[in-house]
Amino acid sequence: MFISLGGNLPHKILGCSPDCRATLQHIPSELLAWDSERFPELSQGAEFIRKSRCGLVYESEELVRRILNLTRKISGSGGFMRLSYLMQAVHILCNSAPDRTILADIPKPQRKNDAATPLERAQEYLYQHYTEGLSLDGVAAAAGMEKTALCRAFKKTTGHTIIQCVIRMRIEQACHLLLTTSLTISQVAWQCGFGSFSQFSTQFRRQVGMSPGEYRSVHWGKC
Repeated sequence: MFISLGGNLPHKILGCSPDCRATLQHIPSELLAWDSERFPELSQGAEFIRKSRCGLVYESEELVRRILNLTRKISGSGGFMRLSYLMQAVHILCNSAPDRTILADIPKPQRKNDAATPLERAQEYLYQHYTEGLSLDGVAAAAGMEKTALCRAFKKTTGHTIIQCVIRMRIEQACHLLLTTSLTISQVAWQCGFGSFSQFSTQFRRQVGMSPGEYRSVHWGKC
C-alpha cells in the first residue's frame, strides 16, 4: 500500500507499533510551482500535489513496487538524477487513479455525508479543527451521536480517547512546523492549538521523548 499525504494532514507516525514499517519521501509543494504557461506539462503534477492534501491511497502492488524502487534511487542519488527520479515517481502517481482517499477533498466545502459513519464524521471533524479550541459538544454534533456513546465507540475503535487523538495530531503538526519553519517554539505551540507553552512542552516530551527545542536541534536540516 502507498499513501500520499499532504502537509496539512496529520500523519500519525508518532507512537506506531514496532511492526509498523514505512518509507517516507517528501515532495515539496513548491517543486511544481513553476510558470504554468512555459511548462504546461507540470500542471498535472501540481494537481496531484493539491489532491494529495486529502490523502490518496494506492493499493496496487505493482505501483508500490515501482515507487519504492524509485524512492531508493532518490535516496541514493544527488543533483539532477535525484530530481529526475523524483519526477518519475510523481509522473507514475499522476497517471494512477487512487483506490480511495482518507478525507474528502479539503479545499471544497464539507457537507455531512449520510453514507459516512458517525465515527468517520467525528474523525473528519477532528482533522479539520484539531488546531482550534475543540469541544466534545462540537465533535458529538458533527458525528450525530450522544457524547457518552461517541467517547465509548471512539475509544473502542481507535484505541485512543478523543483528546488523546487531538493531542497526537497537534504534536505531529508541531514536529512538522519545528523542522520546516523558523517559528519560535511558543508560536508553534499557539498555531497547533495549545493554550500555554508549559502544556505544549509537557505533552511534546510525553509523546516524543524530548523537548521541542531538543527535537529541533537534533533533526533540523534532515527533513
